[in-house]
Amino acid sequence: MGVTISFVLVTDEELTRATELSEQAWEAYESGDVDDTDELDEPVYEIYYAADHEAEPDGSLGKSWAGLQFLFDAHEGIEIDLRLDGDGLTVDSHLMAWSPYYLQKAAEQLRAVPFDELARHFDPDRMNAEQIYPGGGWSAAELDYLRRNYDSWRRFLDHAVDSGMAAIRYFG
Repeated sequence: MGVTISFVLVTDEELTRATELSEQAWEAYESGDVDDTDELDEPVYEIYYAADHEAEPDGSLGKSWAGLQFLFDAHEGIEIDLRLDGDGLTVDSHLMAWSPYYLQKAAEQLRAVPFDELARHFDPDRMNAEQIYPGGGWSAAELDYLRRNYDSWRRFLDHAVDSGMAAIRYFG
């Protein structure tokens, strides 16, 4: 299956609850009272899994995340890190909280940059040489794949901002 990134919308209240549960899990982990991080993370995952994963627009970037990150990193004015932005929610680092503020900032940056501007940075040979995930499989044909995922994620961000929602990002 491979490593993917996806976002699901949650209410601000759900994100606040996930953050509270996360803080409790970190306290238990740091105290050394619990060794099983899966047990600590379970309540936060329950909130993530309870979210509507079938909602449109879709917040899944699938395996395109690394290619998009390559384009973001190459373009001045986009300061989005799909792996690290947000606030950590789980000890295993798979879930990150994206507040309405994070979503707004990302949406503003993408609104200012049409995909055709990002596409100028697309370099399959360099991406393969740098082992950009999934590594070794980048070709000119992959640009359309990145465009579809970029457009879909932009719609997701715009919808999130317009509806005042927060999001939980999954990486794994």
